[in-house]
Amino acid sequence: MVRFSPETATVHFSGALRLANVKAYDNVAKLLHAAAAQVGEQPLVLDFKELKFLNSSGITALSLFVVGARKAGKPQLKLVGSKATAWQQKSLANFQMLWKEVPLVIE
Repeated sequence: MVRFSPETATVHFSGALRLANVKAYDNVAKLLHAAAAQVGEQPLVLDFKELKFLNSSGITALSLFVVGARKAGKPQLKLVGSKATAWQQKSLANFQMLWKEVPLVIE
């Protein structure tokens, strides 16, 4: 599940995202772009703490969003993950390689 909380400028990811291919993530990408348009100059927080699984197509779709935000120079992003979910430390750090200025917080 993916939902946007405008009051905190946070996109919350939860459960497992196992869609078939990158195209299947179009609705997630649309939500991310809509959220980015709403936050203005404040950072858009991508909160993965409750996301237990994300397949390679999902990682690719999120990578495309990060690269697009970097090229546009906005919105600023902040990534939040959980120490309790093993894949998050390594995979979320890969998003930082796409945009070095993106802070990553692993709680």
